[in-house]
Amino acid sequence: MATAVSWPVGSLVWPTTIKLEATPTARQALALSMDWKRELLFGGAAGGGKSYFLLMAALQYVDYPEYRALIVRRTFPQLKIALGLLEIAEEWLSGQAEGVDTVDGLPTRWLFPSGAKLDFGHCQHLKDRYQYQGGGWHFVGTDELTQFLERQYLYICFSRQRRELASLIPMRTRATSNPGGIGHEWVRERFKILADEVGPDDPAAFVSLSRAFIPSKIRDNPHLDADDYEASLLELHPYERAQLMEGDWDVRAPGSLFQREWFRVLRATPGKVRKRVRYWDLAATEPKKGRDPDWSVGTKYAAVNAAEVDYVVEDVERCQLEPGGLEVRIRAIADADGKAVPIVIEQEGGSAGKIAARALGRALEGYTVRFERSTGSKKVRAGPFASASEQGRVGVLEGQWLNEWVRELESFSGEDDQGHDDQVDSVSGAHNEIAVAKGVTWEDLYPT
Repeated sequence: MATAVSWPVGSLVWPTTIKLEATPTARQALALSMDWKRELLFGGAAGGGKSYFLLMAALQYVDYPEYRALIVRRTFPQLKIALGLLEIAEEWLSGQAEGVDTVDGLPTRWLFPSGAKLDFGHCQHLKDRYQYQGGGWHFVGTDELTQFLERQYLYICFSRQRRELASLIPMRTRATSNPGGIGHEWVRERFKILADEVGPDDPAAFVSLSRAFIPSKIRDNPHLDADDYEASLLELHPYERAQLMEGDWDVRAPGSLFQREWFRVLRATPGKVRKRVRYWDLAATEPKKGRDPDWSVGTKYAAVNAAEVDYVVEDVERCQLEPGGLEVRIRAIADADGKAVPIVIEQEGGSAGKIAARALGRALEGYTVRFERSTGSKKVRAGPFASASEQGRVGVLEGQWLNEWVRELESFSGEDDQGHDDQVDSVSGAHNEIAVAKGVTWEDLYPT
């Protein structure tokens, strides 16, 4: 039998007649009360009631006939696993709504007496986000957000949300997640999950006018046998245990090619500069609502004769612009660098790459400019720079770009479909240009 929620039916927090099979925890109740927030992330550690919260949030307005809700996971098997969202929904909603579009005995759509609808879907590949074109939902929930690419999340959650002008239903985007996964860094940054700003008892770790992060851990869920679950988590790798038991967003995953401790932060470039370059990795696409394209990144990199380091990352310029605007930006940065700094630009293949190269060549008239085609995998191209960094031979200058640069490097593993890696490509290209370029001898790099 369903257990009534702890609020009066029809209250602002629970304005529906639907009964639940679980009473909301204090953290779930807090998150559910914030329906005026357009975007909210709930969770952190495992066992905090993330899936229950997401389904509760999706059901808050099903008494409104026009209400439409969507919950997605990265793959369909993740939706239908034991104790997964499809199974929980069937347990809660049987007898209160009609389940249709059944797959393996589990409904993927629920039709409510009011006329409201709740859909479940998935988005395994980046192109799969377009299967939601034409749809429209008041609520979009994403389970285990760090398993998604940012472009998938932005497109599904913000290009597909719409309502009629006079509607009283709030537009809500809700997500749950543990730390880790290919989307760890962009989720951490988007929801400002910073260790020095999150106290262990903070009910809401980050709240802005439109976005919120509500942390939840194992001990916040009174419905769970926390002692037994924690005993199971103790068997995991320390890195995974810190993420799942403590909800630690700062612990670093093994397998990354870079560690921030390798880089010495400098106030100025030391010693004598032997060679310098500005290397551009281009992505000539401007950002638009529902789309998060790659970045164009230009890294200014120097080889030095100094006791402290052999190489210095002096500056990182990062932008998302259409081709015309990008040409203007690159020219302005070249003017600031001066004509003594040669420019190398990675050229895309095919005729489009050649056309873009000619246009940039004209825009950079008077400067030393060379275009080159990249070869090999990203991981292979990053290898020489990673080796020099691990040996403590690379310094970085202080700058506003530094924190985001280090975060991207730490999340880089060289695997495909891992999110943004444009800064890695740019600095790797700059290092290879200086340290591995043709005509540069060992004596040039390491004079006696």
